[in-house]
Amino acid sequence: MFKKKIDVSDPSKLIPELPSPEELRPFPTKVSIEYHFHKSCVRSIALSPNGMWLASGDEDSNLVIFNARTARVVRSYKLHNKVVDDLHWCPDTDRCILVVANEDTVHLVAPALYSKHVNANTKLMLSEAASSYAIESVAN
Repeated sequence: MFKKKIDVSDPSKLIPELPSPEELRPFPTKVSIEYHFHKSCVRSIALSPNGMWLASGDEDSNLVIFNARTARVVRSYKLHNKVVDDLHWCPDTDRCILVVANEDTVHLVAPALYSKHVNANTKLMLSEAASSYAIESVAN
C-alpha cells in the first residue's frame, strides 16, 4: 500500500500555532530560592526520591548536594575527571545512593543523608558489591 505524498507549497503552514505567553499563565515570574556554589556551567541536576536533597554536577568536576528546602550545601565532592556528565538518585528509598557519570567513569556515592538504618543498608550493599566490582570511595 502506498502513501500519498503531501504537496507543501507553503512550509510555514506546517508549523503549529503556539499560544501566547499570556495564555500560558500561571508560570513562575519570581525567584523563590537560589542555589549558590558552582562557578562553572551546571551539567546535571537530580532531586532525591524523598524530595529533600538536590544534587548537581558541573564542568569543573564538582558534585554538590543541597538541602532542597533551604538551598544549604550539605555535601560537596571533587571528582577525578573534569566534567560531571549526568547523575541520578537510586529510586529505592531503602538505599541512599547517587550514581554519577564523570567522563568515562561511573561513581556510586553514598552521602549518608537518610536514617541510620538506610545508611547502614547502603553501606552493606556497597561493601557486598565491592567483591564483584572495582569500587572506589569518593570522600567528602
